[in-house]
Amino acid sequence: MKRLLSLSFTLALFLSCAAGPAHAQQAQQQDVAQDAPPVQQHDDPLPTRFGDGSGEYGQLLSGLGRLIMGAQSIEYLGGRERRVNVGWLRDEVHALKGAKYFAPSVRDFVELFLMRQTEAGFYYDYVYPLTSDIASRLNFFDPMYWHVYPQEGIQMHRLPIEADVEYLAVKGTQHIWQATGDTSFVEKWLPSLEQGLRYTTGDTLRWSTEHQLVKRGYTIDTWDFRQLTLDGRTPVTPQEWAQQKGDPSRAHMDIDAQTPMGIFHGDNSGVYEAERLLAGMHRALGHDAAARAWNHEAAALRARANELLWEGDYYQQFVPVDSLPDWYPNDFPDRLSLSNTYDINRGLPTQAMSADIIQTYRDLRSDSTFAAWYTLHPAVKPYFGGHEPGTYVNGGLTTVVAGELAKAAFQHGFEQYGAQILRRAYDLMQRHDGKLPVMLKRDGSADSGAPDNWGQAALVSALTEGLAGVVDEGTLFERAEVSPRWTAAGIDEVENVTVAYGPSGAEVQYDVRHDASGDQITLALRGDAERYDVRLLLPEGADASGASATVNGENASSRIETVRESHYLVVEGVPGGATTVRARW
Repeated sequence: MKRLLSLSFTLALFLSCAAGPAHAQQAQQQDVAQDAPPVQQHDDPLPTRFGDGSGEYGQLLSGLGRLIMGAQSIEYLGGRERRVNVGWLRDEVHALKGAKYFAPSVRDFVELFLMRQTEAGFYYDYVYPLTSDIASRLNFFDPMYWHVYPQEGIQMHRLPIEADVEYLAVKGTQHIWQATGDTSFVEKWLPSLEQGLRYTTGDTLRWSTEHQLVKRGYTIDTWDFRQLTLDGRTPVTPQEWAQQKGDPSRAHMDIDAQTPMGIFHGDNSGVYEAERLLAGMHRALGHDAAARAWNHEAAALRARANELLWEGDYYQQFVPVDSLPDWYPNDFPDRLSLSNTYDINRGLPTQAMSADIIQTYRDLRSDSTFAAWYTLHPAVKPYFGGHEPGTYVNGGLTTVVAGELAKAAFQHGFEQYGAQILRRAYDLMQRHDGKLPVMLKRDGSADSGAPDNWGQAALVSALTEGLAGVVDEGTLFERAEVSPRWTAAGIDEVENVTVAYGPSGAEVQYDVRHDASGDQITLALRGDAERYDVRLLLPEGADASGASATVNGENASSRIETVRESHYLVVEGVPGGATTVRARW
């Protein structure tokens, strides 16, 4: 039976992930029915899980999976019921990074935004009920940035300041494709995705013709609000601005041709990754020329971004294109912002640059801070957008950085550091009685401002692709890289490591055992892969020069791959199905 849209999730989750105190005020003012049904939970094993021997890491994964599933709701939108993680396209895509390993459906909500792409090529950010106070933005945002659907009782907006939605639509489609194997879905929406990215790289408000890179108004990292002023000389809080001029969204979330702009690294790493993903989609469809063209564009953008934005140890937060007012923070090269960790996992920096970023985070740890998972460091004083130093996006801590940093550490030669981050996340979950807030104060207590499943999904990705080391090199794990890194966590044997997609059930499963006395590692693989590329992390002190491999008892060709001080024995093209790979040294 069709259920009328209640959209309680829009006011519980949408407003929680919106930026700034004005949104919290709106949430308090709303009188909304709380009858949107959560997805029914069962005690059945989750599709993705770690078995015996995985210890606290297996407990962390299961806890994260149940939190992610528990935050989902079923909503009637666009003529049908849709499974929703978070009511913003941006946050939905970030949540899918983890949800695809558990949920039975992943395409529903992303497809709604693809269906309602604007004529200009951009996508909307979010959907709200018409009764929401957010409707005040219809009075001052350019009509091109919003649309009302009266028969559905909803409104959809694009926050003009944001420059990330189009590349995230590509990433969301990639998640859907991998988890479902539905190439027809990709073929259907590929022209839309290309139109969206062409908007980002062609519109005069989004693209710097001088630097040939994506630009935006000055925000902290990927967030959606600027600093405010009333007199043109000093910053004010949104509350102070609202007392004199009303809704602050008209000032700190809007842009026009006069808005001072600059280049932010995270927007450009996102476009770089999206261009490479589009190339892969074209290649799968047999469009080799288009694939080459997108890869060429990606390589050129990467070179330009690394030339302009690299500070020496990390990407500087913002490079102004236009002259900025004197009252703006201007120490951009000295500020480390959270998307540096995204940049690594999107492939923008080289291996050496990635190692520098990771080492920068390692060096930031202090006894006065729970962890170095900073949204911004150092913070802006006296505040930014009303947020005091050490809170929210102005120098607070976030599990988004924890997850992305752990994954990057595992894959770039800091394996033990990656395991340490995950252990700290497990301790944090225990401290919060099985929950895991995405935003934290410096002491590890909960802060607010974003949906928790955003950070939870990042940690799931670190567990599955980093620690367990299962990376889908295509779709449905048909070609899978398997790089178990359990020894970096001090674990020698784990059984029934299962990394699976919720929608399709496609999976890779393995048992792994490190026999220290016999100087060998045994990996027993099974699942749906047609081919494995196996990378076995040799323990510290192992003689890599004498390492060799067998596949199902037969000698196999292998090579040593060194990542910083870590040595991997690599065996490529291992046949799928039930297969045993053994490394000796």
